[in-house]
Amino acid sequence: MSQAVVASRFKWPILCGMGVSGTAFFWDLTNPDQPRQLESVDASARHSHFREITDVDFDDQHLILVGSSPDQTTVYDRATGGVKWSMAAYLRQANAASLIRSYKMKMSDLREDIGAARHASPDFFERNLLLKAIEPSILKTIERLSDGTVGNITVGEGVAGEDRFHWEKVHIEEGTGSLLMLAKHILVIVPNFASLSEVDCGVPIMTVEYITRANNSRRPALTGADGRVFFLDEDPILLDLAPHRQVSPTATSMPFRLADDPAIPPSMRVFASHDPLRYHYSHMCGCSGAQMDAANIFAEVPVEIWLNYGDEEEPVEIRETTHRVCHWRICGGEELPSTATT
Repeated sequence: MSQAVVASRFKWPILCGMGVSGTAFFWDLTNPDQPRQLESVDASARHSHFREITDVDFDDQHLILVGSSPDQTTVYDRATGGVKWSMAAYLRQANAASLIRSYKMKMSDLREDIGAARHASPDFFERNLLLKAIEPSILKTIERLSDGTVGNITVGEGVAGEDRFHWEKVHIEEGTGSLLMLAKHILVIVPNFASLSEVDCGVPIMTVEYITRANNSRRPALTGADGRVFFLDEDPILLDLAPHRQVSPTATSMPFRLADDPAIPPSMRVFASHDPLRYHYSHMCGCSGAQMDAANIFAEVPVEIWLNYGDEEEPVEIRETTHRVCHWRICGGEELPSTATT
């Protein structure tokens, strides 16, 4: 590569690296001894500064970049290098606010349950999605774009009301054809993203707010497989976008969609877990990474510990970082994720 890389994603056998100057490089590593460079994508017109890129994902047809503000999500066509869809174009629509279905998760009962805290249960429990007002950061962005001030914001400055919003992760959920973007306190789901364009994107999307204790936790993790999406910031949360599956879903056999009527709730199930010890670790250190398949979820949480390397007369305490690996097994399509091991 001719540029330093600020974000990368590996999906066997393809490695994608996002350069600091806004070029996405692709390498085919089928033969590790002779890696083959594929066609790159120049994204510098919209992501020219390395601080405007926080994560990257791709599939055979698309490259997706997310940045530091609500409107900085861009979907590129890998074949042509052109922009297919962007969150900026979506939020610039006159009826954008009415298209966004906003929900929140209730977590307080899990976190305040003294009995659960005493037993530190690692299992998941089903949660309800509650309707809420549109996320203020997104609403402020809609107002800014409608005023025509897009592009006038200096990187790192932010806008009043948008300062707490920062894209952390992006993920293509291929089983349902959905695009997911994760911020510190909110998950955005864009159904059937591959069909959208910047001139034709008047379809509903949804947001799921999950409340954290504060906005100072480290970077979260986001992964998905088989129509399910898992993310861990402070507490593990799992969304099942294909709850009625009989076999593994595909984007054509079981796509995730939102009804035109906003009164109709989304067809999905939501689960969460709360282990006070893990909650403390993830709040302080974030989550190093997570992976899942149709039957398992793995997450790695850094743990900072103090070790005594001295003796009784001159104790010397040194803080070191170790790692705790959490594992949940998914016991069938209609079962809750459980049987956690660490």
